[in-house]
Amino acid sequence: MKRLLPFFLLIPLASLACTSVIISRDKTASGAPLMLKHRDTKSLNNEVRYIDGEKYTFIGLFNSQATVKEIWCGMNEVGFCIINTASYNFKEDNIPSSEMDQEAKVMYAAAGSCKTVDDFEKLLTNRARPLGCETNFGVMDAQGGAAYFETNNDRFVRYDIKDMPNLYRVATNFSEAGRVKDRQGVERFLTATAIMKELSDANPDRLPIDAQWIFDHFSLSYRHEVLHTAEDYVSASGWAVDQDFIPRRLTSSSIIFQGVKPGQDPKHTIMWALLGYPACGVAIPLFVGPGRNILPSHVQKAAGQATCAYTQTSNYIKNTYVFPLTAGNGNKYFNIGLIQQGDGSLPALKTCAQTAQKKINDLFLPLYNDWCEGKITDKEFYSSYEAQTPRYYAYYLQAFAPYIQ
Repeated sequence: MKRLLPFFLLIPLASLACTSVIISRDKTASGAPLMLKHRDTKSLNNEVRYIDGEKYTFIGLFNSQATVKEIWCGMNEVGFCIINTASYNFKEDNIPSSEMDQEAKVMYAAAGSCKTVDDFEKLLTNRARPLGCETNFGVMDAQGGAAYFETNNDRFVRYDIKDMPNLYRVATNFSEAGRVKDRQGVERFLTATAIMKELSDANPDRLPIDAQWIFDHFSLSYRHEVLHTAEDYVSASGWAVDQDFIPRRLTSSSIIFQGVKPGQDPKHTIMWALLGYPACGVAIPLFVGPGRNILPSHVQKAAGQATCAYTQTSNYIKNTYVFPLTAGNGNKYFNIGLIQQGDGSLPALKTCAQTAQKKINDLFLPLYNDWCEGKITDKEFYSSYEAQTPRYYAYYLQAFAPYIQ
């Protein structure tokens, strides 16, 4: 007689997954640390909100329907940044699932109260057990600290990035301290690790890497280390199976935190937020701001809307053109040809994304660099930044006009 598995075991665990990397500021050519969270989830409507926390104000990634104190990554006014990836091999107890999945509450509390990596360790140490977590937290601060905390209901294991052989670390959906047989996200881990190793081998001292490089080579890449495909892979048919690429149908956002260099003011910390499916979106630079909410309106949900404008537009393009098949197993297949090459009547989605991103970066980066170099005041920067953010969305709509008209 065949043994039937419970229904929930037939659903791939890693469908709720993420890919991440932290790179020490001692390894980047610019001296600024970088931390990626590429989020995969069933909650595809994401937005960014401004919050007055317990001790610090912060901005965080929220599920748009959320009414509770939960964020899925965020940064605060003193430059503390936090992310997580789900883990599936580190639970060591029989705590029921109804008491799990509390990591977003932990991150909300941390963003509102932590200044340093050590502060976060104290928060985990002092928080009531069970923690309700099976996760890998990633954190970095303005003092140069950066670490992963593999965390379960009772304990955690800390990995400082400064102690890593190449001053960076990749994490997907397993914990090094957990059971090898239960690891998930291994294929994406292999791909992300190979990407970083190639860059590090070619640049053993300092990495010529910035947020844009990570978006291009992680979030927008269809490299697959098991299938041996390159990042610009296109199948003969133009269609591919949505299996173990870093960008996936369930990708809801890709967020990069760009920290500060030694001696730089924490207020210069950037949250680059790409909301929606990466090939259908653009990354917007966000700041906690000068004691008030300066988030662009298009990353925040308007009254009566299901989600923010960036996410809504990206989801429309993805569902209409990239994953248009809905019958049977249709949602397992995607139009990779349209992403990489276009189809004659429509330009490549990647080209649209890169065109809009270049215009945004060309407008934003000179202003940001002048601010960091002390050529303009805080007031002048924030005023100019708020004035230019509507143009980011206009550039986005312009670049993707063939897909949304």
